[in-house]
Amino acid sequence: METYSTWTVTSDDGELTHGETRLLPESYKAQSIELISPVFRFDDPQSFSQIREMLEALKWLEQRFKCHFIVNKTCGFHVHFACGKEKIPDDTAKCIYQIFLAHERTIDSIHARSRVLAPAWKRHDDIERPLYAPLSAFQGAAHLLRNSIQGEQDRNLFAWLRRVEHCDDYGDICKMFEAEFKKGYLDGHCANVNFDNAHAHTDRNGAQCTKTTIEFRQHLGTREYDEMYRYVKFLGSVITCCQQASDEAFIETLLSATSPTYSFDQLCQAVNVPEDARALFLQTPPSIATFPAVETPYGAPSIGQFLAQNAHENALNRDPADVNRMRAEKYSTGYYGIQPNAQPLIFDQEKVKDLLVSAREDLSRSRFEEVTSSSLLSDEEQNDKVIARMNAKWNGK
Repeated sequence: METYSTWTVTSDDGELTHGETRLLPESYKAQSIELISPVFRFDDPQSFSQIREMLEALKWLEQRFKCHFIVNKTCGFHVHFACGKEKIPDDTAKCIYQIFLAHERTIDSIHARSRVLAPAWKRHDDIERPLYAPLSAFQGAAHLLRNSIQGEQDRNLFAWLRRVEHCDDYGDICKMFEAEFKKGYLDGHCANVNFDNAHAHTDRNGAQCTKTTIEFRQHLGTREYDEMYRYVKFLGSVITCCQQASDEAFIETLLSATSPTYSFDQLCQAVNVPEDARALFLQTPPSIATFPAVETPYGAPSIGQFLAQNAHENALNRDPADVNRMRAEKYSTGYYGIQPNAQPLIFDQEKVKDLLVSAREDLSRSRFEEVTSSSLLSDEEQNDKVIARMNAKWNGK
């Protein structure tokens, strides 16, 4: 696939926080920008070399022109994926939706607190919309969905996964994000995983959408190469798993989400995230005490005080203890999140068998048309095979 030779700089909606605004020296002007990369292959080392070079270029610009590039809670690191110039296949997209929905609680653990419980709102707009609402918000608040049964609302993960499984294409997936909300509506552009780009349609502004990517919108803005590298590697590994995993292995990964002790590192292992990226996720972030808050100065604020406040707020936003508290509170809002103290499933439940049969029937018509040794087993034998493996896992065998 062709890679472009230049990066693009455009304006953006990011803004300074209240704490930053009070410390911005009068001699400085704040300008919000978005930096858009060329199209890269996520498995090409040269792609990451170019990202590193751009980050070094930003540092050079700061030294040369005495300017400063900062990120805060209003910034995002958005990553787009496609299959070359084509969109990711429909069945793979469904699996991506399911795995990010099932493991939302686990994936939340690597994100900043502002990206977990309370999504930022789209600013400077007549209609207030969230910028990256959790996927569970469109399922747990199903009574808001335009395409749901009147009054329908559930917090059942199996119901959510089956609902996605019954989608035939991107059009069906995108309908699941259409919801009434306050003065207006929600759609896929309001979700932390945006499937709308890959669905040919007319957007809310009347323009034809012709993109082919799935956009991952949850990650906080960053200038740290390691954070970019590990997150892109994680996303690429998840997508590869969704494309290549057997139906049994994939469903097993989904069911792991019901364990309250299942960790993000276990998910990384399940989807084969490279060891170097896994190690970066396991690093402990700096203590908040390293970045103290800045008191309002008596005189004119300095740029050093402004940057120190920015560092303090970013550290506070990434504090693991606070992130975990947000994750625990998510379900209690009543609108999103998976029950945080749910007990492990008993894997001979009829719901599990129902899910397996439903998934296998759909998959056999699409991704698993070839005759394999696995497909020679009856549905009941395949169900028992998966259930036995899961029971053995829970029993520590």
